[in-house]
Amino acid sequence: SSSSSSSSSYCSGWSLAVLSINWCPALIDASLVRPVLRRKHDILGVNSCDAEIPIWSNRVDADGVVSLHVPGALAKRDRILELRSRILQTNTSDHHGNDDDPRDDDDGSGSVNCNSSSVIVYVGDSSTDLAALLEADVG
Repeated sequence: SSSSSSSSSYCSGWSLAVLSINWCPALIDASLVRPVLRRKHDILGVNSCDAEIPIWSNRVDADGVVSLHVPGALAKRDRILELRSRILQTNTSDHHGNDDDPRDDDDGSGSVNCNSSSVIVYVGDSSTDLAALLEADVG
């Protein structure tokens, strides 16, 4: 599994999104997302850290059929490129006085809140992570 900071939770200046080929959303949520939010709540003493955290992964349905939403290394890299593009668009909109909410996400892939100080951090441990690691600000 790999994770990418994309700016999705609005609690104390950091956010989390998860990008994975091998883990399904339920496993990611139970083993990573919920524990991170609980720990963040414990450390910061904040009750408002229950923001939705985008999970971009392949899915397995009840019949065992896998839907490849993240089919490989290039799909991971493309997700990082999309996040970078949203950051640039948000910065351009901010400079032109656009009041549109940058968190709007029409493609259903999870909310994104980007600003000029957004840094994309990618952590990975397999060969399918290499392209995304190279594309991230910190990989």
